[in-house]
Formats: sequence, structure tokens, C-alpha cells
Amino acid sequence: MTENLVVNKKDWSREIQPTIDLVSILDNDASGISVEDINLARSQYCQAPQNVGFDNKVLQILCEPGAKSVQTIAQKLFGMRSVISNNNPIRKLFKIESETTAFDPEACKKVLDLINKVLLPSFLEKFLLSVKDRLQPGMSPQEKAILVYKVMQEQGYTVRQECVAGLFITDVGNYSLDCDTSSFLFAMVAHELDWPVYLVQVPQHLFSRWDDGAVKFNIDYGEIIKDNYYREVYGTSDVDGRKFKFSDAEFLFYLNRGANRMDMSTKPYMLKYALEDFDMVEKLKPPFEIAEIYSNRGMVKIMLGQFDNSMKDLYQALEIDPSNSTAFSGIGVIMTEQGKYEEAIKYFDAAISINPKYPEALYNKGRCYEKQGKNDDAAIFYKKVLIANPNYQPARAALDHLKK
Repeated sequence: MTENLVVNKKDWSREIQPTIDLVSILDNDASGISVEDINLARSQYCQAPQNVGFDNKVLQILCEPGAKSVQTIAQKLFGMRSVISNNNPIRKLFKIESETTAFDPEACKKVLDLINKVLLPSFLEKFLLSVKDRLQPGMSPQEKAILVYKVMQEQGYTVRQECVAGLFITDVGNYSLDCDTSSFLFAMVAHELDWPVYLVQVPQHLFSRWDDGAVKFNIDYGEIIKDNYYREVYGTSDVDGRKFKFSDAEFLFYLNRGANRMDMSTKPYMLKYALEDFDMVEKLKPPFEIAEIYSNRGMVKIMLGQFDNSMKDLYQALEIDPSNSTAFSGIGVIMTEQGKYEEAIKYFDAAISINPKYPEALYNKGRCYEKQGKNDDAAIFYKKVLIANPNYQPARAALDHLKK
């Protein structure tokens, strides 16, 4: 009963605009919802619940005293409104990613601004139904897999041929999916349709694999890719040995969240939570060794000034994957801090040979030269950084400093 709701009115003191309509905000076709809209809706409707003419369950979610952020509301509305099955791992992914915002109001706002694109319009539901509507009797497994990616594109999503430390909810809201997030969306559909689809993780890349015992193929960025490609490009000789079910992907959700938090290094408190995520990945015991657990954790420890502790992780990453450029660069940073400049440069060179446009390795090599007083050499590498990434501000600042 609405009269039993208890609302702390002091939390919502901003001026009410009577033109706002909570019913349209919560409607499946709503658009443009924002943090301010929800706060305003709470102010208007939670103080006068008897005037609201829609599902009381929605009202309870919106008005309960504990729901002081739209993040809380979003998680509950997602579970209530979507027809995605309760055991679909996409739900766990969403929950884990939503928790990212609990420590960071700025990140929280980003999630909240995307609610209308992800939750309230029931994007996942609409996407799944669109795929189902397009399926035809007699379609081959390959045709079914390609269809899912066609629907992504038809609904306005760009599938970027890269893998970065992004969140699923952010990529969906930005209409731009990478290897991880497009594979998660494909796996979500496969789970609902009971397709024999697995995820496959190779160094710094994720894709999907159809495997019913008789038919086996890889689907990557919407294309059918042969196993040989992954042997040549990623050095992975056994694709089957790197596959796992979407239901077993929790370790990957934490790995991605940790990498995302690591990218928030301008907020030092996020690094602590990134370490916790990488520790959780190790605790979950992935079905195969993953170098990124240790290279990322080692880099976070470097950011925290824990140089001795980081070295063990970085060497372990290289033992698993000798082509892990992050680990080489991290060791170079430690060598630089220890004044071992010549050794440091060797490690930066190793990282750059693997990834010639790796901005951090290029920048740190320049920094290493600068510490030796070789300013001309330093400037060369700072300029290379800006060619690879024009927005890399540390390199721009370093160049400006050298000009003084």
C-alpha cells in the first residue's frame, strides 16, 4: 500500500517542476532521463504517493528511504522490468559493474545518465526480441551468429576492433562496443536461446566460439574467424583450451572492473578497489592462466609506490605471456625509479617492440632519458607519444618543460 511508504523528505529539497511526468520517465519508450529527472520525480511523487497512478512496486523502488542514488533504483528496475532470465550471467555482470560507482559520484552520474538507454527502455529485452524475430528455420549456426552482430549494427551500435578497459553498461550507453562488450552481448543472446556458445580469452582479447561438438567456429567482431588467426596474432595454439561458459565468466567481470578502476588513477582511492578486484579474480581461479591479472595488479602497485611487491606480479605476467607489453613497461618504471636507466630502457624497448604505439612505454622511455640529462632524446619520445595519442597530457607537459 502506498500509504505505508516512508520517505525522508529532507533528501530531496530541490524545487519541483510540475511538468515532469514520472509515468513517462518509467515508460519503456522514455528518453532523456537524467539524475535530475529521478531526483525531481522522487521529490514530486514520493511526498504525495496517493497521486501516482502506476504500479506500486515501481513506486516502492523509487521511494524507499535506502534508494538515495539512481544506481540503487537502476539495479532493482533492471531485475524487475527485463524479461532476461534470472540465471543469465548478464545480470551478474550488470550488478558487478554498477558497484563500480559506489565509490565515485562522477562515475555514478555516468551510469545514471545511461539508465534510459540500458534499463528503462529494456534494451536487452528489445535486442533479444529483435534477434528472435529475425531467426528463420533452417539457418546455419554461422548465419545465426552473424545475425546477432547485424542486429547490433542495425540498432545503431558500432563494434570497434579493439579491447579497452570499458564497462558493458558504458559501452552500451555510448552505442560503441569493443571485443569484450560485443562478446558479452552475443553471449547473453546465446544463453537465452540455448546456443552452444563459449567465450574465449586470449592475451588482451575476447571473442566467442560456437561448439556443439560437430560444428565449431569463432565469431569475432561479427566475422567468422579461423583458429589459425589466433595462433598467428595472439600466439594461442589451443583455442579450445581458452574457452569457458558465460556462466563461468565472473572472473572476467572482475578483471574488467579492476582495469576500469585502474584507469581512474587520478582518484587514488580507486586503486585500492582495483587491487581488490584483481585479488578477487585470482581467488575465483579462472580455468586457465591470465597474464593480465598480474600485469595489471603490478601496475596498480607501482602507482601506489609498492615497487618491491609489484615486481613479483610483473615477472609472473611475463612467465605466463612473454609478449605482455604492460609487464615489460612496468619493470622499466621500477628500474627507472631505482636509477638503473640503461636496464630500464631495455624493458621499455621490449614493450615498444610488442606495441609500437604504447604511449606509457614511449613516455617512460623519454622520462628515463630526461633523468639522464639527454633532453634531445627525451623530446623525440615525448613527440612519439603525442603521435600515438595526441591527448596524452603528461607527454605534452614534459615537452613544454623541456622548452623552458
